[in-house]
Amino acid sequence: MIKNIFLLILPIFILSCSKDDSIVLEDQICEMQFVDLGITEESDHIEVQIFPGLVESLSWEVNFTDDTLLLFYDYPAGDEGYINTTFKFKKKSDCILFDYGYTAQIDAVDFDWGGIFESTATYEIIVQEWIPDEKFVGRLIATENGTTSSYDFYVTLTDLDYISIEDLNYISFDDCMGNVLPLEIDLNNDGTPDFSFDSEDILVNYSTNQLSHLDSYLYFKALNPNNKVLGNFDDFMFVVQSESTIQSSEAMVYEENEGVFGFYRDYTSNSQFPYMLYNNWYENNIPIPIISQYNYIFIRMEINGQPHYGYVRFSLDPFITCSLTIEETYLNPTPNEHITIE
Repeated sequence: MIKNIFLLILPIFILSCSKDDSIVLEDQICEMQFVDLGITEESDHIEVQIFPGLVESLSWEVNFTDDTLLLFYDYPAGDEGYINTTFKFKKKSDCILFDYGYTAQIDAVDFDWGGIFESTATYEIIVQEWIPDEKFVGRLIATENGTTSSYDFYVTLTDLDYISIEDLNYISFDDCMGNVLPLEIDLNNDGTPDFSFDSEDILVNYSTNQLSHLDSYLYFKALNPNNKVLGNFDDFMFVVQSESTIQSSEAMVYEENEGVFGFYRDYTSNSQFPYMLYNNWYENNIPIPIISQYNYIFIRMEINGQPHYGYVRFSLDPFITCSLTIEETYLNPTPNEHITIE
């Protein structure tokens, strides 16, 4: 089931960049006109105001495909994140045409806003030099809310900057995990499922220029109201890895009927390049690596009116094999006795 959420958000970000209505149509004749702007290699950097009174010199970077060029720069945001501002161009024959721009906040865990914001500005591009797949030099002029800013750039392209669309291998959550979930677990082998791994899709739309996205939540839940998923801390962290200092069910002092331990964010332009580059798995709003096979979930089951403690050990690989595997289950036959992972 897909839930729809519509949010009214007024985002604040350093530079707005967005779709330009004056894109040249595919059937128009492409004729490049070059203007000597006096731009040199010294324009391989851009001066960006990060905060009032703080201006940093950032490197222009570039990626390209067979029919697209991305001109962009990044700067840090928070402890682990960064903000990416990108200008997308279309390559047509020997010409290059401005398409649109956007700003993306990536993985800044100590910010309460983020996402991809398409621009509301209008753009003019003046090209000094364009050698397909070798060099791009020019000036980008942006006008927004009556204010005009210009940005000179000078970038050289190498084989390392090339992106093969085929190699990106876009896959949706449903394509990856649709055949795996729900995954039910009969912990006491009585023929009735007690717990289950499952998922829920939430489509998030915005009233602003922020790009919508589909969040597919992966969770573990009790199928009987008397059964509980055990966790620790106020934010209900309940997946325990083998190297964790928490090894006992007694240390899991919180209980719920279910717990979410990750979600896949798919920008609903899905397979459209370059937005597909930002699709990722998240745990507690930060990207998660391939999870090892030593992940434990402590549980409590009520049998004949008595609480029994146990665990489910599982492995998850949502990147390569698209697999979720139950490696081991255990239920303590002795009531009211906590268990420890050895």
